[in-house]
Amino acid sequence: MKAEAIYFGTVGDEGSDVGSIYRMSVDEDPATSNWDDGFVLLDVDKPFSSRIAITIDEKFQTWLLAGSGRLYTNLDKANAEQQHLYGFIDPYTTSSPPLTDTNVTHGSFENVTDARTFTNGNVSLDGDEDQDTTFDAFGNTVESAGGWVLDYSSDGTNPAERQVSNPTLIGGIVLTSAFTPTTDLCGAEGDSRILGRAFDRGLIPPSGVFGTSPCVDSADPANPCAAGDTEAVGVLELGAGLASSPSIHIGTQDVPGKVTVIVQQSTGAISGNTAQTMGGLRNSEISWEEFRTQ
Repeated sequence: MKAEAIYFGTVGDEGSDVGSIYRMSVDEDPATSNWDDGFVLLDVDKPFSSRIAITIDEKFQTWLLAGSGRLYTNLDKANAEQQHLYGFIDPYTTSSPPLTDTNVTHGSFENVTDARTFTNGNVSLDGDEDQDTTFDAFGNTVESAGGWVLDYSSDGTNPAERQVSNPTLIGGIVLTSAFTPTTDLCGAEGDSRILGRAFDRGLIPPSGVFGTSPCVDSADPANPCAAGDTEAVGVLELGAGLASSPSIHIGTQDVPGKVTVIVQQSTGAISGNTAQTMGGLRNSEISWEEFRTQ
C-alpha cells in the first residue's frame, strides 16, 4: 500500500495553546511538485508536538491517533489548558470522500472520557454502573460520528496532563504515555501514566489492557458495584518522571495478544508491564522469497 497523504501536527508560540493537524495529499506520486497544498484537517487550537499514529480498519478507512500537548519551556510546564487524545477517520478514505477541503471537528466526536467497560461487554459512557451500550455496538456509533475524543486530566488551575511522546499502536490498541508536570517550576519530574484504548472506539476492551478489577460504586468507591461486575482496566500508573513512548516486546505469545509494554522514566527507571491487545500477534516471518542462481 503506497502513501496517499502526509499528516502532521503544529504548535504555536511559547506558552500558547494553539495548533492543528494538517493533511497533504500525495496520491502515490513521487514528484513533490505535484503534491497538493496542505490544509487543516483537525482544527482544535491545541498543540500537537508528538507524532500521529496511523492505521486502517477492516473497511480500509484510515484512522489517525493523536494526543495534544507540549513541554518545551517552563511556560509550557505551567499550562493548565485541557488537552485531549483523538482517534478519528480521515474522511477522504471513506466510501463517500468530500469533494473539497473539509475539516473534522472536535464536537462531532464521541467523548469517551468517563466511559467504563465491564468484562461482560457492557459499557457505561457516563461513569456510573448502568449500561449505556456495548463494546461491539459502540464501534458503529463512533464510526458514524467520525471518531472519538478522550479528555486528559485537568482542573483548569494546576498544570494539565498532556501527551508529549509518540503513541504506540499494536493489535488494535493505541498506547499513550500521558504526563502531568509538577506544580514546582524548578522541578523536573511530575507524574506519568499509560493509557490503553481500542483505536476504533476509544474504549477499554472487555478483556482489559492492563487486567481487570472488581467494579466499584462510582458514588461510593469504598463499596463494590451492586451487581458485582468486573471492570476492564486501561490505565497503568507509572509514578514520578516523564515517560518515554511505549515500546513493545511480543515474546512467545503463550497468551494470544499478550505483549510487554516497556517505558523509561526521566528518572532513569525502566519498567516492563504485561498488556493485552485485541488479537494474536506473531513474531515470526510474515513473508519470504526464494532466489536461485542457475
